[in-house]
Amino acid sequence: MALTYDALLQRALKRVSSQMDTSEGSFLFDAIAPCVAELYEAYLHIEELEKRVFADTAYGEYLERRTAERGIYRKSATYATRKAYFNIDVPIGSRWAKEELVYTVTEKVQEGVFLAKANQTGAIGNRYSGELVNMDFIENLESATLGEVVIAGEDEEEDESLRLRYFRSFEKEAFGGNKRDYEEKIGSIEGVGVVKVYPTWAGGGTVKVRLLDAEHNVPSPELVQTVQELVDPIETSGEGLGIAPIGHKVTVEGAEEVEVQITTQLIFKGIDWDNIKNEVTSVVEEYFKQLRSKWNEEDIVVRISQIEARLLEIEGIIDVQGTKLNGSSTNLYLTDEQVPVLVGVTNETE
Repeated sequence: MALTYDALLQRALKRVSSQMDTSEGSFLFDAIAPCVAELYEAYLHIEELEKRVFADTAYGEYLERRTAERGIYRKSATYATRKAYFNIDVPIGSRWAKEELVYTVTEKVQEGVFLAKANQTGAIGNRYSGELVNMDFIENLESATLGEVVIAGEDEEEDESLRLRYFRSFEKEAFGGNKRDYEEKIGSIEGVGVVKVYPTWAGGGTVKVRLLDAEHNVPSPELVQTVQELVDPIETSGEGLGIAPIGHKVTVEGAEEVEVQITTQLIFKGIDWDNIKNEVTSVVEEYFKQLRSKWNEEDIVVRISQIEARLLEIEGIIDVQGTKLNGSSTNLYLTDEQVPVLVGVTNETE
């Protein structure tokens, strides 16, 4: 039990002779109480210091100082890079607004297709899509559309994620191109989320790396290419000119996408399918995202029971039955290279 001011005060007063007056308002009480108050503050400070110095209770900068001793640093917030589509070629550096964000064109991909970088760090840069508003006058502009995410923006890493990486570093030592080394180094690349390593997949000296982006989605071809160049450039494969050691020929790919169409029979109370369809889809998407986030730890099983349990938590749904995954009433077992991607949810209740 934590020591309180009152308990500390009583301990101090008990050390005084019983022949002396220690009642509240007495000379001794008034002399001792301020000292105990300062002592109690010191106890609180010591308790707080104890939290700061151990990794399981440290927070903020104190956790960062602890993890830095293992060469593990908090991931900073990053900017999202998106594809933007125009009816004409637009100037590099031109600015385009979407909701509260501004995207700046940074690179031409092909005619009418450009890369645009969000002006604000974090996952918010991945959120919106659709029509862009031009902030600079451009002649003959008829259409401007914000498209898919190329490199997902990330929020600053939270304490619990940093703490978990710190403790995992003790389970397997990252060294000299072992699996843990690949996982840590590739996982720290901007835009990369989950990393899975397949050693000697095509014979000695070969390594295959599959990955998901920071949003735990199948990565864009551009992100895969960026990671490939940083890890082991194709034109100099095996020469050690990237992150990979000399002699390691590394192939980088995105996780294999398995599309999942869900059909189910929902019973409603006080609502109908049109009112709740988006929420149902969002709930299943979140479940799939949770599965993908742990893809490097275990092979994924999409469980019907888990989907139905989550749907029953939605207000207005009172029963779920007959749920099928791609037409099958059994769970969907994926290989170690596959992740589920939701195509849609169909309600078959008449």
